[in-house]
Amino acid sequence: MQDSFTGPAVPSLVGKLLVASTSMRDSILSQAVAMVVEHHERRISAVLLNRPISTQVHAAESAEPRQFESGQGTTRDAHRLESAQTDQANAVIAAALQALGEVHFGGPLASPMLAICGEPEHGEFQIGPGVYGAVTRQTLAEMAIDRPEHCRILIGALRWGPAELEQQLVAGLWHLADAQAQHVWQEDQWMWQNLLPDAMAGSMAQWVGLPQRVSDSSLN
Repeated sequence: MQDSFTGPAVPSLVGKLLVASTSMRDSILSQAVAMVVEHHERRISAVLLNRPISTQVHAAESAEPRQFESGQGTTRDAHRLESAQTDQANAVIAAALQALGEVHFGGPLASPMLAICGEPEHGEFQIGPGVYGAVTRQTLAEMAIDRPEHCRILIGALRWGPAELEQQLVAGLWHLADAQAQHVWQEDQWMWQNLLPDAMAGSMAQWVGLPQRVSDSSLN
C-alpha cells in the first residue's frame, strides 16, 4: 500500500508536529500546535495540543449545544463535538476535569476521545518518542484517576486528505517538525512561540535543500 503524502513510499507522519505559521489566519488554528496521530493513503488526522478547555463541562442530559471556552479565550461551537460526546465520554470528561483540572480541544471534527501521556504503562500504543496514546474508556478513566505527570485528554480532531495537507504545507500555513517529548509537554501558553523558531528554520532548510538541524537548545 502506498502511504502517499508526496508520492509513493513516503514515511508516516504519525508523531510529527504541525506548527502553525504566522500566515495562518484561521481563528481556531492560529498559533496552534498539532500532533499527527493517523496517516494512511486516504486520511491524515491530528489533534491540537495547546487548546485547553477550562470551563465546566455539563452533564449529557442537557439537549442544548455546549459552549466551551478555550485557554486562548475563544468560544468553540459545541455543535461540532456533540456526536463525539456520549454519556460515557462525558463521565470520563467529568473525571478528567476533577482530577486534571482541564481537558483539551483536539479539533472541530468528531473523533474518538484520545488521551496522550508520557509514560508507557499508561498508554495503549506509541504515537512518538515519549508520547503514548489511549482510547478505551477504561484506560482513560484510569489515567484520570492515576494522574500521570504528563497527560492530556483531547476531544475532537483535525483531518485532511493527504493532498490537502501537502497543499497547506507548500502554501506555508504549517511547519512540519519532529516531536520531542519536551516539546509536547510544554505549558500550553508557551508551546507555539517556543516551537515556532526551530520549526520555521526547519521549513526554510527544506525549501533550500539543506539537511534539517535538530535544535538542542533548552526550552523555556
